[in-house]
Amino acid sequence: MRHILMAAAVSAALVFAAGCGCGSGGSEEPADKSEAPVQEAAKVPETIPATTEPAVAPVVPAAPKTPKEVARELARAAARGDAKAQSKLGDMFYVGRGVVRDRAEAARLYRLAAEQGDVHAAEMLKELAVSSKKASEGK
Repeated sequence: MRHILMAAAVSAALVFAAGCGCGSGGSEEPADKSEAPVQEAAKVPETIPATTEPAVAPVVPAAPKTPKEVARELARAAARGDAKAQSKLGDMFYVGRGVVRDRAEAARLYRLAAEQGDVHAAEMLKELAVSSKKASEGK
């Protein structure tokens, strides 16, 4: 009984597809009307067309910060005791980038960072000591 009902359903679908013209793709009638819609339905595209739109919106990079903005952010972190920020802010004071050049402030910041184990700050303290010694000797 099931086979008869399924055969009737398939037959009805084929008749509908053939009658609406969607099975043949044109006005010509296929020689065997019962197989044409099934053949058309069985065709699967070989490739799926790619979309031209990206799946995710591109990330827009933030505007670059000025040296003054960087110095302000480092000063806040340095005040909280961040050794890396103290060392980097010391570098900025040492060369005068984003802040007024101040070797004494650079030394103070390097000392704070070196006390927390920052190697770069310790090396810069030595360099400051050597350069200030040379300056005091007049060389």
